[in-house]
Amino acid sequence: MESLDVRTFADPSRLISQVRQAVRSVDPNLPIGGIATLAEQVSSNLAQQRLIARLTRYSESWLWVWLAWPLWSDVLHRRSAYSELGIRLALGSTRWSALWVVLRESFIVIGAGILVGAFCLWPERVS
Repeated sequence: MESLDVRTFADPSRLISQVRQAVRSVDPNLPIGGIATLAEQVSSNLAQQRLIARLTRYSESWLWVWLAWPLWSDVLHRRSAYSELGIRLALGSTRWSALWVVLRESFIVIGAGILVGAFCLWPERVS
């Protein structure tokens, strides 16, 4: 006999000694291994999945921080670039040329994001 399942409506931990006595009364030479409740078995079977889920959640959090840092750095750089635009306009530059400086930098960042996104999605579309 490999396993014995006992169903009860009472607290299963209270019945362990009674189950051992019942098994010994049938066959005293029968070895009794580990006894576990259904909740303990489910918990031990799901332990690895819970660990993977927890590690994934933590790594995802760090990934968001890692991805947000360059964007925040870019925002701070653009704030300092506003004074540069003011200086350009004060020195006689046209609004369109000042606007083109901002748009050119934005288009470069957007284009790089599109290229990286397309590269990351490429294997999924091929297979």
